[in-house]
Amino acid sequence: MKKSTNNMNFIKAVKSVLNYTKEYKKWYIISLILMVLFILSEIITNTAFSYSLSNVIEKNFDAAIKYMLAYLIVSFIGLNFLHYYHHKISKKVSIKFAQKIRLNLYEKIVKMSHADFEKINVGELFTTVENANEQMISILTKYLWAVTKVLYLLILFIIILFIDFSVWLLVAIVLVLLTILTNIYISKSKKVTNLEYEKTYEASTLLNQTILGFKELKILNVEKTYVKKYKNINDELCKLKDKKANYWVKTNVVRWDIWKVSDLFLILILIVLISKFNFDTTKVILLSTYISNIINIYFTHIIENSIDIPSFIKNIEKNMKIISDSEIKEEKFGLKQLKEINGMVEFNNVDFEYTNSNFTLKDISFKVFPNRKTALVGKSGSGKSTIMKLLLHYYDNYSGSIKIDNVELMEIDKKSLIDNLSVVYQDPFIFNLSIKDNILLSNQNASDEEFENACKKAKLDEFVLKMPNGYDTIINDKSTNLSGGQKQRIAIARAIIKNSKIILFDEPTSALDKENTQYIKELIDELAKDKTVIVVSHDMKLIADFDDIIYIDDGIIKQEGSDYNGK
Repeated sequence: MKKSTNNMNFIKAVKSVLNYTKEYKKWYIISLILMVLFILSEIITNTAFSYSLSNVIEKNFDAAIKYMLAYLIVSFIGLNFLHYYHHKISKKVSIKFAQKIRLNLYEKIVKMSHADFEKINVGELFTTVENANEQMISILTKYLWAVTKVLYLLILFIIILFIDFSVWLLVAIVLVLLTILTNIYISKSKKVTNLEYEKTYEASTLLNQTILGFKELKILNVEKTYVKKYKNINDELCKLKDKKANYWVKTNVVRWDIWKVSDLFLILILIVLISKFNFDTTKVILLSTYISNIINIYFTHIIENSIDIPSFIKNIEKNMKIISDSEIKEEKFGLKQLKEINGMVEFNNVDFEYTNSNFTLKDISFKVFPNRKTALVGKSGSGKSTIMKLLLHYYDNYSGSIKIDNVELMEIDKKSLIDNLSVVYQDPFIFNLSIKDNILLSNQNASDEEFENACKKAKLDEFVLKMPNGYDTIINDKSTNLSGGQKQRIAIARAIIKNSKIILFDEPTSALDKENTQYIKELIDELAKDKTVIVVSHDMKLIADFDDIIYIDDGIIKQEGSDYNGK
């Protein structure tokens, strides 16, 4: 995955989220209205409380009770209605956002081309999808709520200016100093967060490789080596997190010092105002209440939330990068539909080169005829599997022509191509479903008779009926309750029930015993009676009686015919 060169800041991150969730615009407007109303209710309650306290001090209890009743009524409306519904709507949008971004990430992954999928960093992909959750967007919800508090802070700030300039100046200096410190923290923390994410990707990639290569890791006896690798990454990740935490702690200590010193200066200013300028009690209490609210808002809603800003920016940046990245392309298909085909396959002067690789296919030309058995043979890395991948539409950056029944491969629509091609891989992937559901993936509309026929031809009954739940047995997520031969037979049943005209086999006997090899040979003979069968294989006994054998070496066809003997 290409790294972003356009570093995102907080404003850009927020804009990205708002643009991405513009269908929820009305909810944002309602939430904003509730925010503004709540600000007004907060100002009214604070003012009412200050006047009530002032009247208590002056022993004007009737007026104090009236202000306190106003305080209680407005507080009840503000907290039980405005505050409640604002948070309810914000949470709803958060959940919807997480739901949408997870789905779009998944769709982007499954729709991307094979070529792009092979280039993607799996660890980075896993981490990005894992972080696309409600917690990520709940950070935005907190910031939207902080916006409310900032508006409230600005209104109080203006009110203080009209009450007394010297107090306003003190508050302004304190806020400027706190803002500078917060920006320093965010700047330093952002650099560490970027490194932290890179190490998280490394850890995820290593974990993924460990899971996929578990058998090799064991047989090679490299557990200690990989534990050491993971420990090194984990230690570096821990150091980065500790470094970021230290930034926060040091910055926080200075901020609290500024707060406490500002309290001292505030008291001194109020003493001067009362003693020298005969400030009345109501103004002093109002100033104290408003300033207390400003400092509280700044610390609890702005500064405390700033610790999450770098992570929020990075998460949004990574998610939006995958979703909007024009370099991650979907597969391209044509519009032509193939109804009933004969199964003729033709490669004509095809050249192909992998990205970042020296391997090339050069001037590949051959024909595969219907109702015949054709083998692609050659040493490992010669290009035979690449030819099969081109026919399966894995790549589209080839030159020359690939046709099925005289129709260009790139002109055929996706459904037509997939309906007419089946493939049985050397080590097929079996999904975490029942055996029956795994087979029906290739033809969900198959009748019971078609299902039974496919299972019979694949000889599944021999082992499936011995399982406790038969065809309803759930295959575990790593398919460890199946042998390699059993997985291959399920894949064969998938291909048979699909009833496609062209069937590809990738090294079908490489890991099979003599009995299963003979079964595969007989099955291929049976299928070739009315289908085009193409087999990639090293097994000369399997392909000895094939109609056509195409020998490939170093990306070039060296021999073609039925008389190839493996020499």
